[in-house]
Amino acid sequence: MGCGDTAVKINTGAYRTGDVATDVAVALNRLFNKQQYIGNLYNPVYLSNWRVDSVEFKAYEGQVNVSLSGGYVRSGDRCDDSRVRAQIWSTIRQFPGVKTVYILMNGNLLGDILATGK
Repeated sequence: MGCGDTAVKINTGAYRTGDVATDVAVALNRLFNKQQYIGNLYNPVYLSNWRVDSVEFKAYEGQVNVSLSGGYVRSGDRCDDSRVRAQIWSTIRQFPGVKTVYILMNGNLLGDILATGK
């Protein structure tokens, strides 16, 4: 994760349905809350206003396609972009059968947005 940090799993209280697309959407929406801290754990996504528009799971390929909308607000901490990336990708990859993750934010690859600072 970013700058020597470690991602920590937390229980959000949401029950898994067994439908990967639904479960990914619920998990991401829980992550995209507006709290800076969840307990004593820092949430670098808190400044941004993201929402999940759609999630598609192609089980035969193990591919998850996520479409997000909203805006990414940088915190000013140079490590937060990599923290955000680790949180989001780890959240999606926790579900069985997920091998490949593609995430679009307003039609652009989220990984590129986080890497370029735009």
